[in-house]
Amino acid sequence: MSVGDSDGLRVIRERTRDIEIDFAADEGPNDTGGNPSCLVQTVAVGTYPTTASAFYMVKRVRPGGIETEGAAVSLTPYGNAFAAANLGTAVPPVGTTDIVTLADGRLSFRWDG
Repeated sequence: MSVGDSDGLRVIRERTRDIEIDFAADEGPNDTGGNPSCLVQTVAVGTYPTTASAFYMVKRVRPGGIETEGAAVSLTPYGNAFAAANLGTAVPPVGTTDIVTLADGRLSFRWDG
């Protein structure tokens, strides 16, 4: 999908709207009032960015494993890929795990290497 074409932009807007709805549904009674966020992993859907300050495609991630101190964590990507802006100074390798935050209708994360 090319971000420059109108269908590509429409799809990205729809996915962002869907993610906003998912984030809103995740807010529970103990919400601290901060911006909604989720755990994600970078994925290569088309041409992976080669500059740090760019939009990257990511998928939400479910952490799994036995919840005891020192136990290994498994990370399982799920759902559709969506775009998030990297506000950091380095290019995250494919498969990088980070936290995406929704602010002012934009999804972003920071990867500094």
